Amino acid sequence: MNNLHLTRAEEAIIVANKDWDALFNTVTDSITVHDTNFNIIRMNQAAMEMLGVQIHDQLSSKKCFRYYHGTDEPLAACASCQTLWTGRPSARETFEPFLNKYLDIRALPRFGNDGQLVGLIHIVRDITERKQAEEALRANNDLLSLYIHQSPVYTYIKEVTPARSTLLQASDNYRRMIGGIPGCEIVGKTMAELFPPKFAEKITAEDWEVVSKGDVIRRDDEFNGRSFTTIKFPLFQKDKTLLAGYTIDNTNRKHAEWHGNHC
Repeated sequence: MNNLHLTRAEEAIIVANKDWDALFNTVTDSITVHDTNFNIIRMNQAAMEMLGVQIHDQLSSKKCFRYYHGTDEPLAACASCQTLWTGRPSARETFEPFLNKYLDIRALPRFGNDGQLVGLIHIVRDITERKQAEEALRANNDLLSLYIHQSPVYTYIKEVTPARSTLLQASDNYRRMIGGIPGCEIVGKTMAELFPPKFAEKITAEDWEVVSKGDVIRRDDEFNGRSFTTIKFPLFQKDKTLLAGYTIDNTNRKHAEWHGNHC
């Protein structure tokens, strides 16, 4: 009878282990279990695929730093090493040249029944696609910023409310037009802070007309003895009321037209 109970208990353990293995291997993050000597003593299917390990390979000789970093010794900046040295969880995002991947790495300490550190659990998520998407977005933003700053026409983006119109971005020549205010100081300033009161009030009212009605407007203005044509249009971004516009200096053309008409 005792043998029967023992057999059933053993069967229950086997089933539980199989269930655990199945769960362990369905996790899409790469998970490896390490001892305190940097040996990988267990890994899930995702880790095998990431590290190029075959299921029948022997784990006893698998130093984690060789498989993750391609080195012959631990790296000081490694999250796993930090956990083994401090006994505390650690995490970092990094590009790993050996694997040619961006990784989100988390290391959790493992303690024995006596409270002593016996190793760690190493959880790695491949974030290469996310990082590449972020880099592509950053490159596009840099390109847009380059266009705005180096545009031969006066280019700008504002956030607009009924009471104020605030500059978010502006081309370099726009800054020079209003008196050469440095770029770090012009961002965040309202029209009232950049232009004479009546002219600022006129601009703010026009800007609100554009974003509130969703219209595109064209205006001809005189400022500091020069003639300008401005085109403004709304930008739609969630709950923000944004406006973009560009201004062309027509002074030389108008002078040429005037002289042509009076010759």
